[in-house]
Amino acid sequence: MYEPKSDPFFEKLKADVLEGAASLDRGEGIPAAEVYAKARALIDKIEKESAEE
Repeated sequence: MYEPKSDPFFEKLKADVLEGAASLDRGEGIPAAEVYAKARALIDKIEKESAEE
């Protein structure tokens, strides 16, 4: 019968995803609204600088 071998890359990826989910459950995530606000501010700054050139 076929016995699949574990791939270290996917084992690490699985561990990272599970840890990420666990950290979110503990409330350790970054609020999305904060991330979006920083991204929008950066985009606005770049657009303003491009318009001035």
